Amino acid sequence: MKRTPLGKCVLLVDNDEFLVDVLRRRIEASGYGCMTATTGAMALAIFDQRRPDMVVTDIVMPMGDGMDLVERIRSRSDTPILVMTGYRLEHRNRLRSHRDVAVFEKPFDGNELIDRIDSALVLRETRGDVAA
Repeated sequence: MKRTPLGKCVLLVDNDEFLVDVLRRRIEASGYGCMTATTGAMALAIFDQRRPDMVVTDIVMPMGDGMDLVERIRSRSDTPILVMTGYRLEHRNRLRSHRDVAVFEKPFDGNELIDRIDSALVLRETRGDVAA
């Protein structure tokens, strides 16, 4: 797993391969390592093997949607999760019950995404939740 000098790595999940490539480049250009998956099932396997510092996922995907992925990750870990969706109201109540899960509405600006990742990881560190 590629990690930056700060040791932070993001797992990016979306079934749109073009979007994954664009966002991966943006995340890496901001100094983070980035692993990618195009299905929820693939993402969960990567998460279990490599334990990224943060997960950024879409909701609507084949082979294990983003809601299922959030719930499965939350049953294993309190890793921060940022959910990208065009269906915010539809999923808000299910996501509200999970700690460290934020919803980010599509379409969005790449700078906003990086700001959200930065904020989530800084908050996690300041709370002392990061394993040494």
